Amino acid sequence: QDGDGLVLDGKAAQSIDVYAKRGDWQKCLEVAQAQGPAMLLKYATLHGSVLMNKNDFVGAARIFGTYGTDVSKRDHINLYRRLYATILAEQPGSSAKAVARSELKELRAMLVKAIAAFKAAGEAPATVEEFERVMWAATILAAQAVASQQGLKNSTAKLSIAALKSVGHMPADKAFYEAGMACRAAGKLSMAFVFLNRYLDITEAIEEGDSHTGLDNSDFVDTEIPFDFTIPDKGYLSDEERERVRDFVLELSMNESVEQSLPLHEIEAIFRDEDNAKHALLADAVNGDRGRRQLPAYASADGDVESVIRTAIAQI
Repeated sequence: QDGDGLVLDGKAAQSIDVYAKRGDWQKCLEVAQAQGPAMLLKYATLHGSVLMNKNDFVGAARIFGTYGTDVSKRDHINLYRRLYATILAEQPGSSAKAVARSELKELRAMLVKAIAAFKAAGEAPATVEEFERVMWAATILAAQAVASQQGLKNSTAKLSIAALKSVGHMPADKAFYEAGMACRAAGKLSMAFVFLNRYLDITEAIEEGDSHTGLDNSDFVDTEIPFDFTIPDKGYLSDEERERVRDFVLELSMNESVEQSLPLHEIEAIFRDEDNAKHALLADAVNGDRGRRQLPAYASADGDVESVIRTAIAQI
């Protein structure tokens, strides 16, 4: 008997299984919703898992962000970890910034639901803090994409640097490469040199199969940029693109006007601005971004980190 017939016969629970097995997820979730929150969450979780098995991680995040997250099982929590790690690691295609913002929108919606579910379930504070950190990283990356689209080079550089505080949640080579290139575009050549040199060091560790960092951390000792990140399994860029970065770093190394160290006062100011924005915005984000309609569609000034983050929240 098909699903529709089972529903007519009053066998809704059986019909949901039939719809799920034949891949009619719209009907499956529609009938599950009529059976109550627990049934809906069960099949939304199943649907999201199926999408992840098909490598549709953004689609899975959309399902979890729409229908909620089941945090009652450790396997499910690990599923959400795998999902956020994959989306943060993905390399968008030709419409890079627009694609990135769309992906981060779905991820962020899922993380909001997960954090709320963790708190309602009395989950360990460490897990809640982990997902809050990831949600903030997704917000910073979305703001970076918005700033780039609006041509705000200084803001893009600042947000790329701010994202380095979350380097443990995204591929390290990608994070340092993007920070370096954003600094290059903004004319911050000393920082571009340090970050791109770090990127090259990480790529060498990838080639050597070193899964943990045995890097020289002296450039970052007095900053909030973490050392304890895992070396990715594969590189973010092609060999050809990496060699172009190497040539640029070599060029900078021979430029006497470029300091081969970070301007610590500027780095501290960026992280201070980011922290101020986080304290102002994170609580509202977890509670559904109340007041979103009053947020601006465009940042007020290049370099105003909080303004760009508010703009990103408005757009995602």
